[in-house]
Amino acid sequence: MNIKYKHIEILILFFLFFNSFQYSIIGQQKIVAKDVINNSHKDLKEEFHSKILDVKRYMGLGQYQKAYDLIKNINPKIKQQEFISYRVELLYQQLGLYLIFEQIEKANAVFYSNYESIAKDINEHQDKIQLNNKLNSMHSWLESRGNNNLIKAEEILIKSINYIKQNGLENSLSFLYTQLGLADCYILMYKFEQAKSILLDIKGKITDPKDHINCLLNRSLGNFFFKTKNYENAILYYEKSLQQINSQKIHIDIKVELLENLAELYHKRDMLKKAYSYLLESKSMNDSLFGSRSMQNKVLFEIRDKNAKQIAEQKLIILKSKKDVWFLKSVMYISSLVLLIIGILIYFFRKIKKQKIEKEFIEDEKRAEHIRQKKELELKNKELLSSALQLMEKENLQEDIKEQLNKIEFKEANTPIIRKIIRSLKIDRSKKWEEFDMHFTALNHSFFKILKDEFPLLTKTDLKICAFVKLGFSSKDMSQIMGIGVEGINTSRSRIRKKMNLKRAVVLVDFLQKIKEH
Repeated sequence: MNIKYKHIEILILFFLFFNSFQYSIIGQQKIVAKDVINNSHKDLKEEFHSKILDVKRYMGLGQYQKAYDLIKNINPKIKQQEFISYRVELLYQQLGLYLIFEQIEKANAVFYSNYESIAKDINEHQDKIQLNNKLNSMHSWLESRGNNNLIKAEEILIKSINYIKQNGLENSLSFLYTQLGLADCYILMYKFEQAKSILLDIKGKITDPKDHINCLLNRSLGNFFFKTKNYENAILYYEKSLQQINSQKIHIDIKVELLENLAELYHKRDMLKKAYSYLLESKSMNDSLFGSRSMQNKVLFEIRDKNAKQIAEQKLIILKSKKDVWFLKSVMYISSLVLLIIGILIYFFRKIKKQKIEKEFIEDEKRAEHIRQKKELELKNKELLSSALQLMEKENLQEDIKEQLNKIEFKEANTPIIRKIIRSLKIDRSKKWEEFDMHFTALNHSFFKILKDEFPLLTKTDLKICAFVKLGFSSKDMSQIMGIGVEGINTSRSRIRKKMNLKRAVVLVDFLQKIKEH
């Protein structure tokens, strides 16, 4: 009996040991499997994060086709709630892509089809405040830039700002971006005081001059000063933004807008050479980003968004017959070639026409400016000479009054008073005529320079007499203005004719009026 029980005990112990060993192996296998899943999940997150950074980089460099392909590749793989932050970022980039190419219907479709599901998943995420803010920024961006509904955009942004404030994140970068969006909205709504207040607040909060938001802030400040007609400051901030785009290779999509605005501003300031330079650069940039490739991108969007089933059906129809395929290809090649040639011709004709219009516009501007300056000079000369004639009349009147007072006999008691009156009428010509001479010389500097270059023997007095003659003054008027006798003026005129080698038949006033000032 004892031996039998011992055998049973040994069997029980062996069975218990075997079970515990089996459970230990299974437990280790579960731990290993869990570690593998966790590592795989971590690798997925790193992969998605890296690809999203590539999308942002492509967008910043204006490589929109690459960005679009990558978005389409990632989107189906991140539908789970745990990847919500990546979904928000991809939606932001995809929305931006559609708005850049003015595909408003697609922008509305992609945003509103994803809005509810994304908003639901965001509320279960630890960074829901930041993600909600980004979603609201997208919403306002679509309404203002896409749908031109500024009132709705303003409402969304104010709601988002209040939400961030309630959660104590006023100093976060996302809050500053939201404020900047509201400021841009106010600029478009001509609410300049509100826009100015927000922009100055943002400027005071930014500490890092290399932060990307500085580029957008400077663009917004430029827009503000442009709208309020402070063109000097507008140029300053636009050029700051442009410098950051070029140095940091960011926000290429706004570069064309900045270049066009700078061209317009320099044109307003009559700096035509610089305006033309910016205009050419903007056209070149526009062609490289949105010109020859923009139609390809739009077609690309259309093709990539088609249903795969329809594409397969089209392929089956095309492959029914080799003859049909060959004919279809021939038609397509010929049509494409014809369209390409027509497109190239239209492009070059428009380019030549634009260049011609721009050239004519600049020449017209120069001519108009020359005429305006000439008329302004004539007007100022007339005003100056009118004041000179009034001065002469006043002097003559004073002389007459003095002469009359000297002829009249007064009582001895009144003599000191009369003498005091006569002394007060004493004419001090020197100072007033010096001022007249200085202004007259400054106004006619261009005319004097042309005469002096062509006829170097002319003296300063000769140049003044030429100006008076051109303006139609008589020798008597010139005599009074210059304090020289009439005979002296006539002698000077004869001397001027000799220095100019004018023939007898040439009238001096006609000759001087034909001289063009530049």
